[in-house]
Amino acid sequence: MKEIFPLDVVIRFVVKCQCDNKRVDITIPELIESGFPICPECEDQETEMTQVFIREPAQEFIFHADPGHAWLEVPIKTLQEYGIADKISNYSYMSGNLAYLEEDCDAHLFLQEVEQRGIKYKIIEKHTNGTSFVRSCKYYK
Repeated sequence: MKEIFPLDVVIRFVVKCQCDNKRVDITIPELIESGFPICPECEDQETEMTQVFIREPAQEFIFHADPGHAWLEVPIKTLQEYGIADKISNYSYMSGNLAYLEEDCDAHLFLQEVEQRGIKYKIIEKHTNGTSFVRSCKYYK
């Protein structure tokens, strides 16, 4: 069966109801699960809505690897926004505003959070046959 809309399309609804105009973002899977969205403020189901379909690009994360290990590059700000910055182990590294999450636990924890939030992502792999620059960064703290 062919999909009518890809799952990474976001529908932006402008809700016109008794409490004023509100904007609601909802993905196709959420729409299928919950049905027609209602106003988040007054829960008015008799709303008039305008919808715009927008393809949200997948977030890209770089996976740096050398012959011994690998790390997922993630902005530290993103870890903070997701509430997991303090859950990252000292097996990961950091440099500037970026964290390099070790592949076994920390990268897995982060990607679980991304998936739970319904965010589409793409992994770009960068491999070196030598020693990765990540190993020369500071340990994550």
